[in-house]
Amino acid sequence: MALSQGDHLGRYEILGPIGAGGMGEVWRARDTELDREVAVKVLPESFADDSVRLERFQREAKALAALSHPNLLDIYDVGSADGLHYAVTELLKGDTLRERIAPTGLPWQKVTEIGGAVADGLAATHGRGIVHRDLKPENLFLTADGRVKILDFGLAAVHEEASPDARTATITEAGTVMGTPGYMSPEQVKGQQADARSDIFALGCVLYEMVSGHRAFGGDTGAEVIASILKEEPPQLSSSGAAVPVDLERAVHRCLEKRPEARFQSAADLAYSLKSVGMSGVSPAMATPSGVTVEQERRRPLWLVAVAAVLVLIAAAIAWQALSPLGDQAPVEIASTLDSNRIAVVPFVNRTGDASLDGLASMTADRLTQGLADLTEIDVAPGSVVAAASAGVDPALVVGEVATSTDSGLVLAGVWDAVGDGLELQATLEDAQRGAVIRAFDPIAATRDAPQEAIATLRDWAQMAVQDHLHDILAWGAGDEFPDYEAYRIYRGYFESMDSGGQYEIFKAVVTDPDFIRPRLHVGSLWGPALFGQQKTTMESFYDPAREMPLDPSQQRIVGMLNRRREGRWEDAYRIAREELDRHPADSWRRLLVAYYAGDANRPLATIEAYEAIDWDPLVPGMIRTAVLQKAADALHRLGRYEEELAVIREAMASGPVSNFGHPLEWYELRALVGLGRLGEVDQRIDEMLTNPVEEYRDPFTMVMASEELRVHGHPAAATAMAERSLDWWEVHPDVPRRLDYTAALTLLGRYDDVLEVVEAMATEFPNSQPVLLKTAECLARMGDRERALEIEARLTVLGRAGLHSIRGIGELGLVEYRSAEIAALLGDADRAVSLLQEAITAGFCDYLHIHRNSAFEPLWDNPEFQEIVRPKG
Repeated sequence: MALSQGDHLGRYEILGPIGAGGMGEVWRARDTELDREVAVKVLPESFADDSVRLERFQREAKALAALSHPNLLDIYDVGSADGLHYAVTELLKGDTLRERIAPTGLPWQKVTEIGGAVADGLAATHGRGIVHRDLKPENLFLTADGRVKILDFGLAAVHEEASPDARTATITEAGTVMGTPGYMSPEQVKGQQADARSDIFALGCVLYEMVSGHRAFGGDTGAEVIASILKEEPPQLSSSGAAVPVDLERAVHRCLEKRPEARFQSAADLAYSLKSVGMSGVSPAMATPSGVTVEQERRRPLWLVAVAAVLVLIAAAIAWQALSPLGDQAPVEIASTLDSNRIAVVPFVNRTGDASLDGLASMTADRLTQGLADLTEIDVAPGSVVAAASAGVDPALVVGEVATSTDSGLVLAGVWDAVGDGLELQATLEDAQRGAVIRAFDPIAATRDAPQEAIATLRDWAQMAVQDHLHDILAWGAGDEFPDYEAYRIYRGYFESMDSGGQYEIFKAVVTDPDFIRPRLHVGSLWGPALFGQQKTTMESFYDPAREMPLDPSQQRIVGMLNRRREGRWEDAYRIAREELDRHPADSWRRLLVAYYAGDANRPLATIEAYEAIDWDPLVPGMIRTAVLQKAADALHRLGRYEEELAVIREAMASGPVSNFGHPLEWYELRALVGLGRLGEVDQRIDEMLTNPVEEYRDPFTMVMASEELRVHGHPAAATAMAERSLDWWEVHPDVPRRLDYTAALTLLGRYDDVLEVVEAMATEFPNSQPVLLKTAECLARMGDRERALEIEARLTVLGRAGLHSIRGIGELGLVEYRSAEIAALLGDADRAVSLLQEAITAGFCDYLHIHRNSAFEPLWDNPEFQEIVRPKG
């Protein structure tokens, strides 16, 4: 079916053509239901006979539609009508980047702005497993209002196959050559699988062209372009005559590395690097061209044409056959059982051309080996063994050979280069088992007379990179820059000493290196919402500067998550934590945070699923483990999975002493037993606690909570008996002040006159104590004294949050409204109580189990609106 103006595709009325290309025709249309103009891309009719292509197209389009990222073309709909398959997108006004690039290029500030936006968009889609595969200036759009949009993202996966000489094609699967010559990565040219790093190479080509005005890899034919991509290095950007900062030139050339593992490993890292150019507040250092001119750089020897023809034949052969990714060179078979806690440092390569520096290259490996040997959690392969294993091995295969020969899961390798009159030290840390670069270290400048400082810097960086790799808790919040190593050492020590009272050691890390952001983020994640008074002020003043510091995209997401958590926007905090985990699915610390934040967001099932999947980092302090364990136990209890709750708690208790800043695990055990109706065991455990108290002052309160739990689970007689046992404890401990814990037991027994006597005596000593005022108001409400109860509630509202005690570490968020809801429920004002309770939750109150066992809400237990509030949401 041929379209024309006035035709309809489903609800879309065709208004006129916009353009056409290899992926089909694009039409301007009107959405008749939403009354807005849109763009409709109609795919070629040949798609109708290819169910695999259609399924992939629809899957990727739907995944993109769910992203809603400002730098991605918004996809509104995917459908078919009259045998035509189409995608509906936003209608853009502006120009493609191709139309904006002048022959002399663009100002570097504009390049970093556009490039950073494109990298942000790529990062979002790569996080969903979608690779563009055909990034080029024609597929980047600059809107009239200044936005940058990536076009055809994901749709490239269904391009028609084309010859290497074709102007447009794409790599979608190993063995199929597609793409646009000049923007294809080496692995795409070879017919190998394209991944996120292929897009980074393509973006490097685009960046190069934006700066210089010409392509990084040129040629008169497709054959010459392919030969250039495979064998040549592009000329220095600065040699084009363009003004370009050193950092930008370095970033672009890193994108254009032939080996994927040598490029930026994520678009997020590239975005951060581009946005950082010129952001220091001072003019950036500008790159200067070498003595080689652009024309000299670009001139090809005569034999290259013949080589290019051969390379084209090789590429075509690879396109149609499943050949080795390394061509005719057999790759090293890397063992799947390498020791992930063992590292080999390969003798560094001297690429300076000065044979007198051969000793420097070997000395570098020795110094790095010695430094890494200081780490207790990793073994270091002996330097002599590594040297023997790497001798005479092709540099492209040395990592695999050394890893296999030394059983090392990690390999550190590098080179010394000559740069002007000085030297430059470069290195990469690689995961040999996965075949991935863990860290491509920034080049380190050195002088020929004193290279030791550069080696010492790389030693510190390598030690930190290895520890980050082995411990997700340390790497969380990492940006592109390494901190001072002493600050890092203190930072690690914070986690190692937390259980023994070293919680505040983390402050010293920032004193040592004020720009070290990770300690601030950890404080925000662990301590923020549950603090009061000076402690809260101290923690906030430590975390708050992080919000104003230069942040990479991951850090921006983390800060956004922590800000929402502090504000009590638990669902938003959980959503961002979940997105972070989706981006880093193997990261145990991110999974731990998901488990914790899901509980606050009223998602107990999500808490359990995340908790059960945590691969515990040995550096996670027992205090934090216990906090997450308690969240999991809470989740199991809320879902009525009491047997599992009991098993989880008893397993933790059997493993030894538990570091804790919440309720003792015995309380969680009692709660599970109550849920199971095993009341005899409840009494037995109370007997054992009283005989061998864990923390004596907690015993009566534990019995009060057990009494509350018994009541809500339908055991009123046992609840009364437990409350009486609590009062018996007070009788045999006359020296312990009989205050709020004591009144809680009296309340459960209905002895309101006795409660009033105690709290009125306390009020003379603490006239503005909110907990005392609250207990007084609750007691008066239970006694039916409505006027006095409401009078005290009004005083509490005026006092606000100041002086409020938290409930189980939740903090003051929503607590004023929660306390008012208790009073309203006791006075029989059900509608007002439900409304106040919802306000409390909206304001950030999230202890649903306190609501569950709070006897003040007993009048609401059968209220449908109350039941909906406390119902688990997921």
